[in-house]
Amino acid sequence: MADDETDRLVGRVMDGDREAYRGIVARNEAGVRVVLAAMLPDPSMVDDAAQEVFVTAYLKLGDYTTGTDFASWVKAIARNVALNERRRRQRGLETVRRYRGQIEELFQPEGDAAAATAGGEVLDGLRACVEELPPRARRLVFARYYEGCSSREIASSQKQTEPWVRVTLFRVRQSLVECLARKGLVQNG
Repeated sequence: MADDETDRLVGRVMDGDREAYRGIVARNEAGVRVVLAAMLPDPSMVDDAAQEVFVTAYLKLGDYTTGTDFASWVKAIARNVALNERRRRQRGLETVRRYRGQIEELFQPEGDAAAATAGGEVLDGLRACVEELPPRARRLVFARYYEGCSSREIASSQKQTEPWVRVTLFRVRQSLVECLARKGLVQNG
């Protein structure tokens, strides 16, 4: 169903009134977010994906035919963005699975070495130590080591910088080693 007001806004944008695009976003943002939330595996991805949808729509605005349904057109862009994001994430997860041993070794070499000699006791201790972390630190650990998110992805979702993520993860790893040492499961130092 064509929306005359949206078509008028599109016309204004095409005539050079970039501010009119705010109206287009306001009229269509909720529908786009619903599509993205339904298709993306992680709700924290919706904000970035919505931004990508509206940037893409702006760049392709010349492809839109006035008199047709703008909402359907922009939701199709949202579906494509969501599918591309899911594919990218799936490739990342496959890479994590393929290199999981190496990642775990990088994550906690002291814990891996101890696990080889102490069996599952160290892994159980590591799980307990992770659970004892403050919620924000725990989310970082899960995002990086369980979900395979990059520092850039974590920084974006946490509204922080990449160096902040790397430094914080370094401190969290130190904290986990100290926790394991307090439990007598690894030697610290």
